[in-house]
Amino acid sequence: MDEILEFLRVFFGALPKQLYEFFTKFGISIKKVPQGVLYSGIPVKVGDDVYALIKDGKEIFRGTKKEIDELAEKLKKMSDKEAKKYIDDLIQFDFLKKIGVQEKAMSLFLKGETVTFEFLSKTGGYVSGFLTKTPYEVQSYIFYINDKTGKALKSFLEYREKSSMIASSFKISTLELGGSSIINPDVLKMVTKMGFEKKIIDVPKSLGGKNGEKMEIFVKKFNVK
Repeated sequence: MDEILEFLRVFFGALPKQLYEFFTKFGISIKKVPQGVLYSGIPVKVGDDVYALIKDGKEIFRGTKKEIDELAEKLKKMSDKEAKKYIDDLIQFDFLKKIGVQEKAMSLFLKGETVTFEFLSKTGGYVSGFLTKTPYEVQSYIFYINDKTGKALKSFLEYREKSSMIASSFKISTLELGGSSIINPDVLKMVTKMGFEKKIIDVPKSLGGKNGEKMEIFVKKFNVK
């Protein structure tokens, strides 16, 4: 019977039984996500099987069969202590992934270094910028919003939401949003009305900034629950 069930799992594209058992030992259950959902602002192709990892009633990761399997293989190479720590950090990594931080840069962000991000908004515009985490606040600044649909304002609000979720996941109550160059009149009008102010900052060395090189941005601090 077990062999028949395993055959049906493979035939219908389900995850192998061993994968469910592996994550169970970490207190994680796997739930299949309905096809056609949006993930990281990008529509999942019809036919792709997408799964969510659930721990303590909260989703900590979402990915395709291949991504779930790759995560399991990565955890198998770690000690139990390392694996548990990595799982605890997954929700933070997932929010960083959603805003477009590269996986190799995530550990740098955790150390307080400035990292870049880019994501495709739900309106089809690219949002690019950089992030820094301090013990007291998360700083999230935009390079540009390349939205030719005329809906740059919606892209900005999506960027704000993603940035807020990052701060919240690290239990940091202050988020500073900013834009290095705001040329869209709708966005400029909105940030001015919201009380954003000009600020001069050093160009981060991790972004190629030289000693003494400055840049002008509009910033405002927000409280995060």
